[in-house]
Amino acid sequence: MVVAPFSPDDGWWSSIVTAREGDLLTLRYRDYPKKPIFVRHISTVARVHPASAKS
Repeated sequence: MVVAPFSPDDGWWSSIVTAREGDLLTLRYRDYPKKPIFVRHISTVARVHPASAKS
């Protein structure tokens, strides 16, 4: 699990990594599963501490 920016004005949201190809991650928002999947460079997301990901 990572947090990824939704947009510059809307902050960061919990996201699930569904694939990795080199430095590109395919993600989906954890709390909004109907939103389309999206791709971000690995340097633009932040990892979530494992203990936090359980909730």
